[in-house]
Amino acid sequence: MSGRPAKPKEYFTKLLAIPEDQIDYTDSPPTTRADWEDAEVLFPMTAEEFRDVKRQILDRRRESARLITTTDYAKIKRIAVLGEQFPAIYLLDGPATEADPLVGIGHVRNAAKRRSDIEKHWFDALQFFLSKVFYGRLHDNRMLEYFWYAYKVLDCDRLHLLKPNFSPDHLDLQMEREGLKNRHDRHMVIDSLSMARNLDLWDNNIASFTLDRIRNGKITEVYKALIHKGHRGLHGIGPKRASVFIRDVVMIWKLEQHVNTDDDFITCVPIDTHFQQTCERVGLRPERNKAHSGILSEQDVRSLARQITHACNLEEVSPFYFDVGAWMVGMARKRITFALGKPMIRGTPVEEISDKRMTEEEICAKHQPLTLDDIRAARILSNLASLDLLDVLCG
Repeated sequence: MSGRPAKPKEYFTKLLAIPEDQIDYTDSPPTTRADWEDAEVLFPMTAEEFRDVKRQILDRRRESARLITTTDYAKIKRIAVLGEQFPAIYLLDGPATEADPLVGIGHVRNAAKRRSDIEKHWFDALQFFLSKVFYGRLHDNRMLEYFWYAYKVLDCDRLHLLKPNFSPDHLDLQMEREGLKNRHDRHMVIDSLSMARNLDLWDNNIASFTLDRIRNGKITEVYKALIHKGHRGLHGIGPKRASVFIRDVVMIWKLEQHVNTDDDFITCVPIDTHFQQTCERVGLRPERNKAHSGILSEQDVRSLARQITHACNLEEVSPFYFDVGAWMVGMARKRITFALGKPMIRGTPVEEISDKRMTEEEICAKHQPLTLDDIRAARILSNLASLDLLDVLCG
């Protein structure tokens, strides 16, 4: 055991009270299983209290798995219908019906680019790409700030970025001075630029390269080119970030008809805890994987992708809309929990979300951290299991 003095419970209470968007992750290096083999984890509770909490969590998971043993196709369809709102909210800055819609970048209106401009101009395409891989978590304002730090430096040097004497070290130093302190994020930007510099056949345009591969049935090539594995891929980009970018390209350019196989679809499904838990609540669960058992294996992902496509085909809805709808529901669950505090007792504002006597606008006006999208997603969330909304949020 460590010789460090024990921290008082008040210390941990204060840490847990920090809002998620104010937590500074910049000094947290990436870790692997090996880094944690000899780790010492200190909890502000006794061993018996910890065992009791663990027992309660396992009981809840078993109960959740028992309650949802069959696929609920009606709820899958409702989630897909919710997902139809995703392009207008998160992808496009204007009507989706336009022949050449504005594509939102970095959630700043004057930064939006025409879809055709992203295809034509390599720097616009790089900006679009980085906005996706930086901002894979759409509500993480700190990651959005990092994206704009990188963009400001790249924009100042854009005339020199493709020249033979370009210096990655100089770019790294400039980004650090601008405020991008995390070296892993800086290396991701440098690797992304290096990829663009090597795409001579596509005029150094990452978007054009991606569109060409998808239209020619080679979407998995893009996925493999992005994911960092060994000496391949781009630093800092794993399956989730790569899938966010590929999925958004497919949806913005309406290329769903080119995604034909399970392997193709897997490249477009960013799987995180929120998405996985929503799938489980409608009965979609990898065959080998128990409820909430952690990171999915490659075989688990394939199993889940097959179930999603099969269920969506039966209900005649797009698996892409189900994917983004499930993400929206999961994020609403997370945001509401943080916005209102963990709702452990009756009488909290959470109950008002499922109270049909109050309109969505009235709830938003009363509880400012919540948006209309949060409320709509939460009301669907309340019906995703036989539990009421309060219990779902506490799960």
